[in-house]
Amino acid sequence: MKKRAVAFILAFFIFASLFPVTASASEDVICVGGVYVNKENAADVLGDGTVSYSFSENTLTLRGAEINSAQLEGIYCGIYFNCSEGVTVKTESDSRVIGKTDSEAGEKPKIIGIFSMSDITFKGNGKLTVETGEAYDVYGIWTEGDMTFSESNVYCYALYASHDGISLVIRKNLCFNDAKTGGYGCTAAFYIDGGFIIESGTYYIGVKEPDEKFPRGYGYIVSSVSTFFTVRWKNYDGSILKTDSVALGNTPVYLGKTPKRPDDEHYTYTFIGWNKRPEPIFTDTVYTAKFSASLIYDESKLPSEEETEKEIIDADTDNADPKGSSFLPLMLRAKGKKQKITLSWKRIKEANGYIIYGARCGKGMKRLKTLASSKKVKYSFKGLKKGKYYKYIVVVFY
Repeated sequence: MKKRAVAFILAFFIFASLFPVTASASEDVICVGGVYVNKENAADVLGDGTVSYSFSENTLTLRGAEINSAQLEGIYCGIYFNCSEGVTVKTESDSRVIGKTDSEAGEKPKIIGIFSMSDITFKGNGKLTVETGEAYDVYGIWTEGDMTFSESNVYCYALYASHDGISLVIRKNLCFNDAKTGGYGCTAAFYIDGGFIIESGTYYIGVKEPDEKFPRGYGYIVSSVSTFFTVRWKNYDGSILKTDSVALGNTPVYLGKTPKRPDDEHYTYTFIGWNKRPEPIFTDTVYTAKFSASLIYDESKLPSEEETEKEIIDADTDNADPKGSSFLPLMLRAKGKKQKITLSWKRIKEANGYIIYGARCGKGMKRLKTLASSKKVKYSFKGLKKGKYYKYIVVVFY
């Protein structure tokens, strides 16, 4: 990791020294698609109404812009900021920054979609896409300060690099605030020298399908500082099984004892995994154990068909479930349409069939249908009265 960090630092010093100096140190330098911004052209930088810049607000506004990179002393850059204060890129309608080289690119060309010497913030309702073509080093967005995505929709692609391909390079802190951002890079999705701050938002990290040129998927976060998040592993009842501290971008692994759930009167439980698949960590995360339920089949302990039917018919099913009833393992569901209700449930392979009880709400339950096969897991009742409510119970028999 240290070698990688040094490589980035050296690359930056070369990069910074290659940019032309076209103004004094006290003046801000902004270049968009090879056009330097000044007070005369700030209202319409490219002459097509798609790009404007406010010097008072330090804000570049994009309105359906398509910005191609231009050569700046050997570096190809779409948007370049060298400002004393932080800058904002506001995307009012979908825009693209396209990084590409030409025939004079040199032996090891570098492409940077958007570069800023100071803090940079992205905002706006439009989608901003930063795409880079083939080059030796490829970077989507690079800042020497903080990078903030605030109520924005930004996607960076830095895939086709023979050396480094990174979607976001941040020298200080990266912050998401109600933003949607995708980072796709063939070396790394994000490279961060500072902290990783998540306030709210949705993040897509390196969703890149393998192809002939890159035979593996890409996308992870590299940080030169140690950033750790808390991972809690919980059992079915919310109790903590284990707590881990996992470094940014690493995938948590559970190394504790196998979670267990006690058997009850009707079911035995088996651990089958977690409520979600463990993935690279970018924030504090909780995983909860999942269990499968298997019916305890002991014929001597099962009530008779007559006993079960009496319990159902005698029960006040408008206000409570009959004694011994359970949602598992049948998981009965009902779907109503016009004057029809369709019941469906999980198949029990060991069963001989199912009995359906039902009635209109307010009336007593009665047996409606017997299905003499474990494979029959759906049944419909038609001709029901409009505006009336109905109740049903399905019993499995062996």
